[in-house]
Amino acid sequence: MWRGLVQGLNIVIGIFILGGLGAFFRYMVGAFFMHSMYGVLAVNVIASFFAGVLSFSTTLSSPYKLVIIFGLLGSFSTFSSYALQVHQLLLEGQWLRAGVVFIANNLLSILACYLGYKLALNL
Repeated sequence: MWRGLVQGLNIVIGIFILGGLGAFFRYMVGAFFMHSMYGVLAVNVIASFFAGVLSFSTTLSSPYKLVIIFGLLGSFSTFSSYALQVHQLLLEGQWLRAGVVFIANNLLSILACYLGYKLALNL
């Protein structure tokens, strides 16, 4: 019982620490690209690449994968989690579901951004 609790706590602490590191790297990449669209693109592509590598890697155990993918890469770019989810659905042959996730994430996120913008203008 205690072993599982300690392992779970270590995962949470690891995600917390690497989450800070990922956010720092995100800021640094954005600063390098002077906060242009290329910075966002670079972050999304880099994080998605490493999420793909790590999720299918056999050299790391699952707890380490969780900490790196959700801590470091998740705070570096949440897009990598989205890309990994769509990729997993495609691998499972769930083409329709992958399409729905793809379209819903893109359209609803852009719509939410627009609605937030409009709300802020009217405050």
